[in-house]
Amino acid sequence: MASEWSALTMITESGTRIIIHNITHSPERQQSNLMHELAHIICKHEMPLIGNLNGKSLPVRHYNEEHEAEAEWLGGNLQITRAGLLWALKRKMSTKEIQAYYTASAEMVTFRINTTGVKRQLNYYR
Repeated sequence: MASEWSALTMITESGTRIIIHNITHSPERQQSNLMHELAHIICKHEMPLIGNLNGKSLPVRHYNEEHEAEAEWLGGNLQITRAGLLWALKRKMSTKEIQAYYTASAEMVTFRINTTGVKRQLNYYR
């Protein structure tokens, strides 16, 4: 089923990393998927060669709980930076407006607000 996978990073024969992502997901989910994969690249998470397709090895990352946690955290930071979130809240943008601006889900906006401490910081400005 098309919705069962999100995104993956591959390394071409020339060593270039490419991200393949699922275009059947919502734009918000696609953005999150891409940021997650970029986080794996930035963190230099290794992708061991396993599997075979037409005689070519496929780079597939084994599930590594620590790497996935790192990519989840950094991916969220890449999608909605703390400074960007503070900027939006100072302008009294609603969750829906922040979602639209950053192409993010309501859950991601709420997660970033709850984990960054920006609301507490805003209280110091008032």
